[in-house]
Amino acid sequence: MGALMKNAREEKTVITARVELSATEYSAVEAWQQANAVASQSHALRELVRIGLLAEIRKIYEMAVKSREQADEKVSCSETL
Repeated sequence: MGALMKNAREEKTVITARVELSATEYSAVEAWQQANAVASQSHALRELVRIGLLAEIRKIYEMAVKSREQADEKVSCSETL
């Protein structure tokens, strides 16, 4: 499976996407870019998208863990009866 997984930097196919931002969002991207010493705006946007996706994945993972813990508690309670 490791051979199938690619590092994002190894990705050869590049897709250009147009993004519309409000003035406030644009300013926030510029501020983040400067604060993190990111050379290009494109790279800053890619990083922010990556960070946002990782945050969503973490939320889903945490929900799954919580659900599993609740299921384990129910099983544990029913075993004591």
